[in-house]
Amino acid sequence: MHIAIFDSLLEEHLARSLADALRHQGHEIIATGLLGKTVLPLQSWQSRVKIEQKFEAIIAAKPDVLVNFRPGSLSPAMLIRLRQVGIRSVVWLADDPVLYTSLYRHVVDFYDLVLHAGGADILEFYKKMGHRPGVNFPFWCETGNESVYDVGRASSDFVFLGNAVGPVKTKRNDILARFGTRISCYGKTDRPELGIFKGYLSDSRSITQALLSGRLAVNIPQFFSDYVGSENYFHGMEQFGSFYLPSRVVQYAAHGVPHVSLGVREVNKHL
Repeated sequence: MHIAIFDSLLEEHLARSLADALRHQGHEIIATGLLGKTVLPLQSWQSRVKIEQKFEAIIAAKPDVLVNFRPGSLSPAMLIRLRQVGIRSVVWLADDPVLYTSLYRHVVDFYDLVLHAGGADILEFYKKMGHRPGVNFPFWCETGNESVYDVGRASSDFVFLGNAVGPVKTKRNDILARFGTRISCYGKTDRPELGIFKGYLSDSRSITQALLSGRLAVNIPQFFSDYVGSENYFHGMEQFGSFYLPSRVVQYAAHGVPHVSLGVREVNKHL
């Protein structure tokens, strides 16, 4: 098949590794790479012109399928156009159910196939809200090398991969700061004075080296109750508990690094 992979998350390894895996299976791939850096609809993006240029190039290439990694980058009109020219559309929702009210509910019904990072409770929620059934398609990781965990080579007691910025995630800074100098954190922070964040990593080799530097990896789940009062909150969101499988957990596991999740009483049934 001829497949176009449109846009990317900030975790660029996800779109890149999917493209590589599909090429390995013999498919012809067009991959635009990262086009924007916000989850908001494309009408508010400074990168709208770039997005529209890439979209027109894909229309001209006539792939069989377009897989969109950033739901805000394609408007309903663009999705209707894909259908009119015979290109099937797929979207992956990495932030379910947080962005349901502000974004996802406005676009999901224009896609031929919807892939959800969330589990059975999220799928049931969309069904209850009148949307077509989707498919559970959680995070994944391709390490790209044969490096494996070796506690004897670790240089830090703890390692954390992820961002700690914004109205919800900034709370992670105070939690991680309790580890003091025993933890090395890799991601974006709005509290650089803490001295625990070593920078944001985007290439797989650097991420691998960072993860293998810790004896134990730390995960802070995304608790949906933290969104109460935020612009993305909708009634009942907190009932979903926490997101069970963030990308960092998959990356920890793919490298064989044992991890501990903070703030939860038991291992989620999905794990």
